[in-house]
Amino acid sequence: MTATGASTGQPLSDQKLEVGHVLFMDIVGYSILNIEEQKRIVESLQEVVRGTGEFQHASAEGRVRPLPTGDGMALVFFVDPEAPLRCAVEISRALRLIPAIRLRMGIHAGPVYRVGDINTNRNVAGGGVNIAQRVMDCGDAGHILVSEETARFFAQVGNWAKSLHDVGNTRVKHGVKLHLFSLYVSEVGNSHLPHKLKRERVRKTTAIGGILLAAAVISSVLLVRALHRSGQSPQHALYHQLTRNDPKRLLNSAVISPNGSFLAYVDARGLFVLDIKSGESTELPAPRDEGFAFAAPDWYLAWSPDSTRVYASGPSSKDQVQSIWVFPLLGSASKRLIENAEQPKIATDGSIAYVDAATERQIWITGPEEGEAPRLLKTAPQESSFAEIAWAPRGKRLAYIQQSPDGDILGSVDSQGGETSEVVKVQMRGSGSQGYYSGLCWARDGRIIFVAGNPPGTQDGSNLWAIPVDISTGEKLGEPQQMTDDLASFQSDLSITADGKSLCFVRYKQRVRILLAPLEAAGPGLTKTEEFVSGESNNWADRWTSDSKYLLITSDRKGDITSVFRQGLNAPNPEPLHPADEIQENAVAISESGSILYWSSPKSEGAYPKTRTLIMLDPNGTAHRFQEKPDAGLACALKTPVCILRSSAPPNGNTFALLDLKNFQTTSLPTPKTDLGQISDWDISSDGKTIAMVRTSPLQGVIRLLSVVDGSVTDVTVRGWSGFDSVAWSANGASLYVTSNVSRKSAVLRVDLTGAATILWDTDSEGLAGAVAPSPDGKYIAFSVTSTRESNAWYIERF
Repeated sequence: MTATGASTGQPLSDQKLEVGHVLFMDIVGYSILNIEEQKRIVESLQEVVRGTGEFQHASAEGRVRPLPTGDGMALVFFVDPEAPLRCAVEISRALRLIPAIRLRMGIHAGPVYRVGDINTNRNVAGGGVNIAQRVMDCGDAGHILVSEETARFFAQVGNWAKSLHDVGNTRVKHGVKLHLFSLYVSEVGNSHLPHKLKRERVRKTTAIGGILLAAAVISSVLLVRALHRSGQSPQHALYHQLTRNDPKRLLNSAVISPNGSFLAYVDARGLFVLDIKSGESTELPAPRDEGFAFAAPDWYLAWSPDSTRVYASGPSSKDQVQSIWVFPLLGSASKRLIENAEQPKIATDGSIAYVDAATERQIWITGPEEGEAPRLLKTAPQESSFAEIAWAPRGKRLAYIQQSPDGDILGSVDSQGGETSEVVKVQMRGSGSQGYYSGLCWARDGRIIFVAGNPPGTQDGSNLWAIPVDISTGEKLGEPQQMTDDLASFQSDLSITADGKSLCFVRYKQRVRILLAPLEAAGPGLTKTEEFVSGESNNWADRWTSDSKYLLITSDRKGDITSVFRQGLNAPNPEPLHPADEIQENAVAISESGSILYWSSPKSEGAYPKTRTLIMLDPNGTAHRFQEKPDAGLACALKTPVCILRSSAPPNGNTFALLDLKNFQTTSLPTPKTDLGQISDWDISSDGKTIAMVRTSPLQGVIRLLSVVDGSVTDVTVRGWSGFDSVAWSANGASLYVTSNVSRKSAVLRVDLTGAATILWDTDSEGLAGAVAPSPDGKYIAFSVTSTRESNAWYIERF
């Protein structure tokens, strides 16, 4: 029987042989997508191809035949040899805006027949199509590979020669040898050598090297193991900057995708995905009616294991607590996934771990299938919370950082049985101007990587640390090792690629400076604000001396530790208060006597001093020392010699005591009649009768007033404001000064006792840090601001 073409009835030998100029393409990673995602991505690719000018023109003239292939397609052009190259360039450019479609393409010109398929539809077959597919098969995502025959032809046509790069020979199916060229320019194609050709070069090099190379490999392996055991790195880490945001547009969160191709990040404009290779960013659409506060710092992001979806939790104007949302890169719209939840972390099997958003005291897990009932995995004690969580590489354990008044603990918990193991105590530090906590991931080699702050009193900042841990049991296998040595910078938002080769983080660099302004008797704002302390050091405003001639400050002007200074209104530089080789901070003045109190601790005890010494410095320079717990705080009234000590240690927490300044003894104050909750800052009124307290909350702006006389509590709600970091009473006791940091909008407020607020100073480019300090004579106010010099995402290789 003679074979025939199904649509023509003619024997194949009688059908016309033509030259087809073939562009073959398929989607990398198509097989790991679920059916819904496969359908969406193919439809999107088809839409992109149909939208190219080259395809539209060729289709209108009947000189292109599209062939669907399931995970991609082939376009067979007739007549015009350049058509597949021009079309490939158009498609590559269009896909920069759709990072979820990871496409590779192959181009070849060869013999084809126009035939019919089993459904009698017009089709094309032949060696030209087959070779184009083999060419494509040699590429990775982003590659446009061209056969030698086609490339040699176009090297003599137009400007194609500049874009065609020889990548060498390889063998494909049935032993066929191909010589390939890669089509790329700055914004099109993939400039990297395809992995298939790279592997073959390695095999050839290995064969040539023989025994000598094998010996070298063995030696290097032994060296790496020895260095690993000693905690040293066999090679220097490589740093790469991913984003270049303006300092006025800070990154609030960023995570790298498991496949290493994309970076999801949040800044004040919204949620974006960066294609790391091309440098192009695409905004993921969010529901407008939610009122997401993208400028707020407390956003958390995570990727699905297949790098096609971004999970996010962050504040919105619609909800009182946060929820976890899922944002597909392609196809369907974003949707709310889990209510009252934050800090999403996704295991390799798709299971979601998260922390309850209301108390941050519970870790929950839900399965990969939508609608599965969540189960409670771990609960933190009272006064504690979970700052960060991270899955182990195989998803059997979950690492966490638990914050408590006694210190921060890095531990892990079995995701099935709930068995917990404590790994090490760490010192978390706020990251950047907003001072939030973040930074934890678990590498494939077993190391848990976390952010730890520099010791108190040293140069402000943090660094990355790693500790080797048994992935199965959670037991530590060594001591923590410092990975980075950045000066005056903060890291946050750690994430790692699935192959363990790239570690991503957000880095902030900043400087804290003090602004001084006169307080006018009338008018809502500060008429003149200027920097008060000279030099490049970090400086924090504390309180004024009782005569209002000097502002007391904590500064790292000495370089390695912080010390207490005083800065005169007309003096050029600060004066050290009591020079000593110790950490000094948080100075306050005693009314009338002229004495000054400040905290001191030895450098040797670092992050966790067993005790701190409260030092009273008389005007004649005599120092009196009083031992106190490290969690104690101190405030003194502006116009009466009353000082209050506060302890936040469990089990009682938030206990206040009157400090007798003659013998350094304390007398407990009446127990508050209401649970005071978390406190970020507090101050005693100028007459010594009322304690004002605030807490940092992005959702509520409340000043809590505690009577020193009877323990009664009154709440003052400040309408339209939240995120209070510090508070200070005015000299006349009729109002309070409050700093607010929320949604990257920082402000100094004057608040009367009814809750009415007046903006004295505000900014959207700096954060407020430390105390706000009005002078006892009511003429001046000083406050600290954080100027961000950098806020960008980076990643490290060979770490």
